[in-house]
Amino acid sequence: MIPTDVFWSQIAAFNSSTWVVQAVWLAAVLAAGCRVFTRPDARWNAALKLLLAVAFLCDGIVFFLVAADGAFYDYFGAPLFILIGALFAADVFRNKIEFRLPGGGFTRGMLLFWILAWLAYPFAGMAFGRTFPRVCTPMDACPLTLLSIALLAAAAPKISRAVFLLLLPWALLALPKALGMYQCYEDGILFLSGVYGVIVLAANWRPRRDAARNFCGAPSSKAAISGRGELVRISEARNPARRSRARTSDLVVKGRKTGSSASHRPSGFLYSSRFPPPKIHLPPSLWDGGRGAFP
Repeated sequence: MIPTDVFWSQIAAFNSSTWVVQAVWLAAVLAAGCRVFTRPDARWNAALKLLLAVAFLCDGIVFFLVAADGAFYDYFGAPLFILIGALFAADVFRNKIEFRLPGGGFTRGMLLFWILAWLAYPFAGMAFGRTFPRVCTPMDACPLTLLSIALLAAAAPKISRAVFLLLLPWALLALPKALGMYQCYEDGILFLSGVYGVIVLAANWRPRRDAARNFCGAPSSKAAISGRGELVRISEARNPARRSRARTSDLVVKGRKTGSSASHRPSGFLYSSRFPPPKIHLPPSLWDGGRGAFP
């Protein structure tokens, strides 16, 4: 563990040499975030991910590898932040992450709380007796992690699990600093954001759908069963308003075959009162061996 004075000297050196870049980056992030939350657009969403990628790469290379000194920074901090930055940059093209303003009141309130905490990071350091540049600015590693967790938690479940999982160790490792190590008490909010991120990620973790297909080519795990004998599109089973647009190739039978006519139809035949089966007249010898009924 490095001495406290050395720790803050390294942060001061990074902030002193990059404060212009940090100011421009902060203005750009606020502009992109406001546009994404008020008027969602794919281009601004990509711009916000690109800005996060630049910040993570800058922290991983300029801070951890150049300004900071120590095995923990060289072999853990730098690779971690460079990898997160690369994943954010790759998602500009993969589009797995979709930043948005959440609809729920609680989730929206939590997003606002974390963003205000992110902006208040340097002022919290000043409250503990430090002055710029010996404070954590919004682009520094810990506030940047807090912002990323807040944005991903608000975007869940349309997120990249890999990015979310990589952010959590750095947030949870902030607990010793919150308890007094390096006198960086403001990192307590980063630790709380890590706990919140774990809860959100666990709540939105979805097992992968079974790749098995049923007889009509649709995932069997999505089949919706009811007793009305209606046909619904598998992908729209939870949205009855869109049933009218279902295609025959995506339909399955809901409910069991009932009535006397069911015994005269082949097993697995797609039918309902709305979509009766075609009437095909074949000689009995072709389909039942002369017995007069299906087996």
